[in-house]
Amino acid sequence: MKRISSVLESSTDNKEPVLLGQTQKRASTGSMVLNLTPTQSEPLLVHAGAVISMLHLVPAVNLPTSPQLALDLQIHTCEVIRTLVRTERNQQVMCEAGLPHELLNHCSLSLTDEGHILHPPLQYMFERLAAQCLTPKDLRSVLKDNRTMLTLPHLTQL
Repeated sequence: MKRISSVLESSTDNKEPVLLGQTQKRASTGSMVLNLTPTQSEPLLVHAGAVISMLHLVPAVNLPTSPQLALDLQIHTCEVIRTLVRTERNQQVMCEAGLPHELLNHCSLSLTDEGHILHPPLQYMFERLAAQCLTPKDLRSVLKDNRTMLTLPHLTQL
């Protein structure tokens, strides 16, 4: 009996202190510590249609009484979509949903005009998605838009 009680006493003496705010659980074997604090990770897209709907709403944001607020909302929406397509998995999901085609259809003016306020986030999205997949039809559209941009009067005078 003495031997068993000494083992129990020695196992209870070696407990590690648990800091407040940290939740730790031991596995049934006592060999593994699980940290249950949430970790920061990239968002995981589940509904690509919701992201495409957000993109469709960007040009519809218009407040005649407060144009600066409308512009800020458009910029914020584009930045949210931009952060969603940061990971390769999300890029693949959005390519399958047709986001590159939607960008070309709904945001072509912003994509071709480098001075446009929405150009940087839209260009980032398009470049990331084009690296994953770009259909021949979309490639022709990009080339046609670039050709049109090169024939603009202000560029031919340079």
